[in-house]
Order: sequence, then structure tokens, then C-alpha cells
Amino acid sequence: MMNQMLTIIKQQTEITSLIKGMNSKTDQMRVKLQDCRDVINKKGQSLQKLQESALITSPLPPNFATISSRKRAHTSNDGTERKQLAHATNDTGRGPPRTCIFCSRRHASTQCNRYNKRTSRLLRLDTENMCTYCGSKEHRHINCQHKFRQCKYCTQSHMSALCDLIFVGPRNEFCATTAEALAGNKSQQMHGKLNAVQPSR
Repeated sequence: MMNQMLTIIKQQTEITSLIKGMNSKTDQMRVKLQDCRDVINKKGQSLQKLQESALITSPLPPNFATISSRKRAHTSNDGTERKQLAHATNDTGRGPPRTCIFCSRRHASTQCNRYNKRTSRLLRLDTENMCTYCGSKEHRHINCQHKFRQCKYCTQSHMSALCDLIFVGPRNEFCATTAEALAGNKSQQMHGKLNAVQPSR
């Protein structure tokens, strides 16, 4: 009887040590799985941010891959022939708005909400083979006559629709009120400079 008791106690100790060993291995595996999950979550978040920064909301035409890049520059996303648009940013409020060079709708290019990030606008210009200085489809930025045109918001040499000052917030999105305020402030500054230059009578 005593031998049986010793055997049972010995087996229980072996089982207890085996369970402890399995628990420690389970804990180690749990930690490794949590680490893997964290890495996957971080990769997913960075991928989502990358997709958001280069968001293009319009679909490509069905025969996009078979169209030559020269012909592609002259066709819209539905495959129809498109009018050639030169620099189409009528922000001054004079006359009806021109066609936006990014989405082809009737508003100023600086006011485009469909392409509301600088990166998506640059990507759109690139995919449509358009000049990044003036928006023309007739040439690329290397051959542009308007290289030294000044932005109406910051007076640097670039298209106003691509100015960093009109994109605000953590997602770097277009802000119409910021753009209007900058344009108003710029015109007041220019008006003040003109008055200062004119001689008094």
C-alpha cells in the first residue's frame, strides 16, 4: 500500500512539473503571438496611411493598359475624348469657374475636394501626363514657359493648387477657408505695397 502511495505521489509531482513546463511554454507562445499581432497591426496602419496619402478616387478606364501614354493624356477616365485644358485655376471670382484640372468638374483647381491632398494632386498630374507648373497636357514641366509663375498664396514658383499652405491638419487635407484667408491676406499685402510705392501729391 505504501508503495502505491509513493507511486501516486511521484506521478502527481511529474504531472505537476509537466503542467508547469507547458504553462511556461504557453506563456512564451502567447507573448510571441502578441508580438506578431502588434507587428501586423503596425504594418496595416502604415499601409492604410500610405493608401490615404496617395488616394485617387476616380477609376481607371477599362482599356487603360492598352492605351498609349500619349493618347491616354487626351482621354478621360471613361475612355471618351477630352478637351485639352491649359492652366485651369480660376480662383479670382471673375466670371464662371473653369474646369478643374484634377477632376474635370466646374470649379477652380485649388478648390478641388475630390483630390484634396497635395500627394493625390501630384499623382493625378503625373498619371495624366500634365505639367506640374501650369497643368497643361501639351508639355511636361521641363518645357514649361510658366516655370517662374508665382503661387498666389506663398509667391514661390509652383501652381497655386499645389501650395503647401492650403493643406492643413494632421491628414494634410485641403482647407477652403485657409486658402481664402491666405488669398485675401496676400491681396491686402500687395495693395499696401502699391500704396507705399505711389508718391503722395
